[in-house]
Amino acid sequence: MHLSIEILLLMIVSCGFMDIEFFQPLVRNNMNVVTNLLLLVYVFIRNMGFTFKSGIAGKLKPMWWLLAGVLISFIPAYLYYGQHLYNSLTAYRHFLGYFAFFLFLSVQPTRYEFKKASYFFAFIYIVCVFYCSFINPDFVYFDPDSKMPFITEGEFIHVVPGFHFLMIAYIFALDDIRKEKITFKSLAILFSILAIIFLVQNRTVMFSAFVIGVFSAMAGRSHKQRLTIGTLLVVALCLGVFFTWKYIDLLITETIDELTDEDYNRVKAFIYFTSGDNGTMSYFWGNGFISGKVHPIMEQLREEGIFNSDLGLIGFWHQFGLIPVITILVVCFKGLSSLRSFEVRAHALNILLCSLTIAYFRDFPYSLWLCIYWYLYSIDPVYDYRKRIHDAEVAQRAMRRFRSLTR
Repeated sequence: MHLSIEILLLMIVSCGFMDIEFFQPLVRNNMNVVTNLLLLVYVFIRNMGFTFKSGIAGKLKPMWWLLAGVLISFIPAYLYYGQHLYNSLTAYRHFLGYFAFFLFLSVQPTRYEFKKASYFFAFIYIVCVFYCSFINPDFVYFDPDSKMPFITEGEFIHVVPGFHFLMIAYIFALDDIRKEKITFKSLAILFSILAIIFLVQNRTVMFSAFVIGVFSAMAGRSHKQRLTIGTLLVVALCLGVFFTWKYIDLLITETIDELTDEDYNRVKAFIYFTSGDNGTMSYFWGNGFISGKVHPIMEQLREEGIFNSDLGLIGFWHQFGLIPVITILVVCFKGLSSLRSFEVRAHALNILLCSLTIAYFRDFPYSLWLCIYWYLYSIDPVYDYRKRIHDAEVAQRAMRRFRSLTR
């Protein structure tokens, strides 16, 4: 089996088989985690793993910091809520998704294989969404207790898990067009993803897609590249605004009303998460991820409409402390360096923008999404090449300066 297909399977399986009704008995609750782990093990063994090269310790260091911060939060979970080690290990099971990063470093997939997998995923996702939205709504299983079978406006399409993975394909398609490799496939993927984003009307992803589109136009190496991306962006934006202006206007009005409403979920969550409810030390090491079997605090917060996942890294900080948050921010900000390749910078920008509302610990697909970026950041060949040139230029300037001073 080709490695790109295996990466595609990781994406699909991490989303719970796209919540297809036929697979639900196999992937509900903890079985989903088990299925994901078994697939990780399979890919590792089939590709024989353990191909680590020199310099791997530096690439692993940020992940060790993140996992160390998460493990430290076991302590406040025990001190504040009496959650013992066994309960913490089961409550934190979704962090096992971060082992995908170790898998990638071992198996060493190429950038092209991620690109191919993301394109296949985008195609499957788009077909699945339109099929279950307009042809057979029973094709996809929706938990009746979630109260979210449709998007808020509910008149367009079903929301199927894995929506965030579309941004990976979107960034690769933009990079192809930015390099003047304009093909029917890249254009079809780009406009299809933009259409899905408009139809779903997820404000965070809509904003991120627009910012990254502008960034790709500005990052063009020639006037032709900037003009091409800029023209496509304007066309897509005009089409989106023309067909969905009523709903965009509704979203803008709704956003303004929500941010000024103290009873809005995210406003209440922000006030609660920044209150330091367990004292000053909880700001540094968090409050822990609390199992419902140990303490009712999580259920109480849900009843009040307060969810850690609503505020992304702020909710992450509330539960796991500063170390994991700082680690993620440092790796993302380093990914914005001008020495980096376009897709690494775009992925870093996307994760930073989405971190306002997306929590990377919540389930396997979000941690896999972060691991894909982290791996592309770690193996970036463009950075290695530009860094050598940059260091040589710095050394030459320093030498010239030294000679001028010693004359």
